[in-house]
Amino acid sequence: MIGTVHIKEAIRSAEVLYPNWKFFLFRVPFLLEPGYIDKPDNFTEPHSTRMMRKFGSMENFVSFRTVHDLPGRAAEVNLDSIGFVQDNLSKRVQSSTLNSHRLVVYITKKFGRDLAESFYSGINKKHFVEGGVLNDKSMLLQVASDVGITGKDYDDLESFLHSDVGRATILKSLDLVERVGVHGIPTLILGGKMALGSGAQRAEDILSGIKSFIEGGGEGGGRLFGDILEEIDVV
Repeated sequence: MIGTVHIKEAIRSAEVLYPNWKFFLFRVPFLLEPGYIDKPDNFTEPHSTRMMRKFGSMENFVSFRTVHDLPGRAAEVNLDSIGFVQDNLSKRVQSSTLNSHRLVVYITKKFGRDLAESFYSGINKKHFVEGGVLNDKSMLLQVASDVGITGKDYDDLESFLHSDVGRATILKSLDLVERVGVHGIPTLILGGKMALGSGAQRAEDILSGIKSFIEGGGEGGGRLFGDILEEIDVV
């Protein structure tokens, strides 16, 4: 959520600086915990359990959390106003995110990036603020309804979610993410190449990456993930 705020601010600035360029955000699946992909759909664990496994102890985790200061960085972009605070962050429940990724791609293809962004924001608020589980199909369907997907469109989306369609494509994309060397989010890729290192970046750093790309000729290796993700069939 924090990264999204900075990325969109950078894009707004870039649109002013380069009015002849068209900018949009294309999201690519990424797993913070790759081991979850092999777990059952209904697998969950507390956020603290994952962090203690990652850092070796609660003490180490708390030390990292203090330095990382996620709530402080959220407050800088006013996300504390919607509940992005430590009490809620500590209540997070972790799971696979495969179903979330499948729906983000599905909604992007069928309804466009704007609605997909609304859906993406909705599921992130559910997860970070309300303790929602990102692989929970009932939660995902609720957010889809909340952003205005109704009637036959909703029925088609529900059928897609309860199928295995798109799973192999997401796994193929994740394999490419690993081969490219993406190890954190957000990661900015322009012209098929990494423009900034993985991890938290402020708007001015992202804008700097965009400027370097454009002023360096605006050329690269073309689409890196688009062709793969377009393999998902949308009815």
